[in-house]
Order: sequence, then C-alpha cells, then structure tokens
Amino acid sequence: MNYVKCNLCGADDYVILNSHYNDKYCKPGVEVRNVICKRCGLVYINPQADRDDLDAMYSGTYAGVRDGAPDEGYLIGKDACAEYRAGWIIKHLGGRPSGKVLEVGCAGVGQESGC
Repeated sequence: MNYVKCNLCGADDYVILNSHYNDKYCKPGVEVRNVICKRCGLVYINPQADRDDLDAMYSGTYAGVRDGAPDEGYLIGKDACAEYRAGWIIKHLGGRPSGKVLEVGCAGVGQESGC
C-alpha cells in the first residue's frame, strides 16, 4: 500500500471520512480509508494499492468470486457506505451542495463502489 497526495490539487492534507478492515476485495487486514482533501474536497482512498497488491488481487479469482460479480450482501454494504459518506460530506459542507458529483470506481458494476 502506498500513501498518496491528492490527485486533483497535490495537497497532503486530508480528513479521514471512514475506514474499515477486511473488505473482501482487498488483502486481509488492510485498512481501507476514504479521505477528503481539505484543500479541494476530492474524496479518495488513502493509502492505495501498489502494483504487488493489484497483481495479487486480480490474479486468478477476484476476491474469491469466480465470475467477477460481487454478491448482493456486498453491494448492500457498499450502498450503505455510500450513504454514510454522502451524509458526512453534506454535514461538513453545511447542507446539500448544488452541482454534481462524479464517482469513479471499479467493481460492483451498477452500484456505488469504493467504500
């Protein structure tokens, strides 16, 4: 895992939005943290998987799922996580912002994924 600066503005100043362990799409024992950049507001994962992590994750079966599709329980958990993050962002921005939000992710096709 590699700690990274904000990919949008280059700042290394963030607040942890949420974190969890034992995501079935990551190595066991790895803490997955969603952070929000204090300078520009970009939400991203920090630390991020390095090349060895990615090679291990995508070789053979993907997190024990043979057809590449996550099960329904996993997707429900990801949706709940997305709701939590959205609530945190709205709270810290002082209300529901106008405009649009772009979420770029992978896995969980058709669902918010990246919690």
